[in-house]
Amino acid sequence: MNRRYVFAAFLFLLCTVSPLDAALIAVVDRGSESDLYEIDITTAVARKIRTLGASRIRGIAFEPGTDILFAHQNLPANSNHVETGNLFRFDFLNHTTNQFSTGRLITDLTFSPDGKLYGWLGANFETGDQYKLAEIDTVTG
Repeated sequence: MNRRYVFAAFLFLLCTVSPLDAALIAVVDRGSESDLYEIDITTAVARKIRTLGASRIRGIAFEPGTDILFAHQNLPANSNHVETGNLFRFDFLNHTTNQFSTGRLITDLTFSPDGKLYGWLGANFETGDQYKLAEIDTVTG
């Protein structure tokens, strides 16, 4: 999976490859919302696909063999300085979106060859948990 990160004022770019058409897919976070783009790999021209309706998207991954994009939203730290988040399931074929609370900071997502979703969990200083790779249930988050 190719990932490129571009940082600028209110700009965060994440890329993944759609398994169905080998397109390069990117998310641009504009502060209040995130937009999904398809990038032509031969011309480098980006075409906006849709607005995702969520901001602070930090990890994206397509479920193998489907039109389903999983994206993780990291929320600002609470009064205890703990960041939490939500997992989104965008089904482009059926035009549905599901949201699950993960309660964790997740910085990246990927699918294994056997179809399991994994996330890189950020440290939780309130509980003492360190960074680690964890399997994420695609039905419950």
